[in-house]
Amino acid sequence: MKKRKLTSLEWLVLGLSIFYCLIAFLVALGMDASHTAMNKNNLFEGLAELFGMPLLPSYAGIWILLIFVLVFLLVFVVLVIVLRRFFMRRNEKTYSFKAICFYILAFTLCFAFGIGFGILFQLGDQGVTLLVNDVETKFGGIENLDDTFGFVFGALLLALLIYIVLGAFVWGVIGVINYCLKRKPAPIKSDEEDIEEKEKTSEKEEEKKQDLASSFSDVDKLNGSAIGAPIVAGQGVSDSSIFTKELAKKEEVFKNLVAIDNENLGLGNYKEDTETSLKDILHNLQGYLATKEHLYYELNELAEFIAGLSASKFIILEGVSGTGKSSLPRYFGKFIGEEAYFEAIQVTYKEKSDLLGFYNELTGKYNETPFLENLYRASYEVNRINLVVLDEMNISRVEYYFADFLSVMEFPESERRISLTLLPDDYDAPDNLEKGELILTPNTYFIGTANKDDSTFTITDKVIDRAIVIDFENTQKEISFENEFESMNLGYEKLNSLFKEAKEKYKFKKENKDKFLNLISFMSTELDIVVGNRILKQVDEMVPVFISMGLKEEECLDFIFANKILRKLEARYDSSLRSALLKLNKLLDELYTKNSFLKSRKIINKYLRRAI
Repeated sequence: MKKRKLTSLEWLVLGLSIFYCLIAFLVALGMDASHTAMNKNNLFEGLAELFGMPLLPSYAGIWILLIFVLVFLLVFVVLVIVLRRFFMRRNEKTYSFKAICFYILAFTLCFAFGIGFGILFQLGDQGVTLLVNDVETKFGGIENLDDTFGFVFGALLLALLIYIVLGAFVWGVIGVINYCLKRKPAPIKSDEEDIEEKEKTSEKEEEKKQDLASSFSDVDKLNGSAIGAPIVAGQGVSDSSIFTKELAKKEEVFKNLVAIDNENLGLGNYKEDTETSLKDILHNLQGYLATKEHLYYELNELAEFIAGLSASKFIILEGVSGTGKSSLPRYFGKFIGEEAYFEAIQVTYKEKSDLLGFYNELTGKYNETPFLENLYRASYEVNRINLVVLDEMNISRVEYYFADFLSVMEFPESERRISLTLLPDDYDAPDNLEKGELILTPNTYFIGTANKDDSTFTITDKVIDRAIVIDFENTQKEISFENEFESMNLGYEKLNSLFKEAKEKYKFKKENKDKFLNLISFMSTELDIVVGNRILKQVDEMVPVFISMGLKEEECLDFIFANKILRKLEARYDSSLRSALLKLNKLLDELYTKNSFLKSRKIINKYLRRAI
């Protein structure tokens, strides 16, 4: 398990908490009426008398109670940090009602333990007896807890007051220093200079209004070349900004993309196996992986992957390490005569420029990445199935670096474009880069592999709803075949035509759809899980493909229900779910058979055990 270091904010909170405990301890020493540690009439004693707080001679019970309260105060701060991280890992708000309830519970427990242990140690303490006005007076002991509590909480409140005053003073000093450092006196100008500057400003504004394009045409006189500065989203410059330097030629700015333009890709004939079916592809794929690559996948796992290609351009292969997530797209590509492209996602990936590159204003060139070049090449080779693997995609938050792709893949195929940079209208850009936008062709599929451990981020429902999720739960078991299997040549057009044929021939029947909608309705009313049209559309796409490959319709529905709908209960640990889950099991028996929806029933039983 990867240990996470404390952030600077967490260190600051811990440091401030320890500082408060030190102040509280000093205040208690100052309020000690026996004055064994501090002189009489010290600052803390004066403040305590001003606010009417009790001054008592020191004895063991006071310090024991104070120490326990301060220790459990620090424990509470640590618990808050741990709980905050817990909610962040689960992509939940750290200030939600649920989180606040946990914080309150942590505070209550720490307060109870601190006071409880403090009182427990008072039992054996006899306090102290002193002469006050020639009268023996006893302080402390179990019978005088009111005095002890009054002293301790008086010290804590006075320490809090001092802590706030010190904090406000330091904050104010820092603010004044910061203001003085940033403030620069404006130069004094004569009336003539002021009028002249205003005239120059008005002339420049007029020039901009007359010819907006001139803002891109300040040619560098030193080398005769024009250095451009287009805008890159995520690089700290607004898309509406206007730069004053002209772009260099496309051969200099987009060197690698222009080289791909010059390769004349897609002009030759692409040979593929025309006499094939989805069922043949499925069985040959399983045999090929087993006999050639010694990889053993269940037929259902491969069927889910192939059917997923028909329903979405984004597939997530999820599971523990070593279950064959990365191997499947790699060797599926090899099986169909292609080579999958792998992009190893880094922890530092925060925006799309980490994948697609960015324009470097210093060099006047666009930093092209292999990921960008792969997508650009695919816009020429439109009949090649382009498998782009985002390896360990959840080591960083998917929404950060992949948000634009998630959004664009919802558009019609002809409108799927990713903005790279802002280019002038008259700029001669690479052929398949229109107005600084990269064409995302339908032959590209994104395959994300995701591990399930504490070193990764939880994949949110926003991402899950747009993808087809395949869960690899078990390690591979050897499957033997008598015959050898060879690879095949499969193009995007052929694969797409097979999907269309399956949908026309094995359309999801209305009566079967109504049964599944019955199940969805139950999830909404009983478990507050709302299923959108996106998932229902994926069902319409995948069911015919499953049937075409020789599998049952219910196996597809079980796969969708388990991996897309039931997983929404993963973060819920409410024991009241038990009755609803039992009803769900019964409803599955009524709508289907007792031996159906095995994946879903396995997940339901897991939740039932957790809800006990």
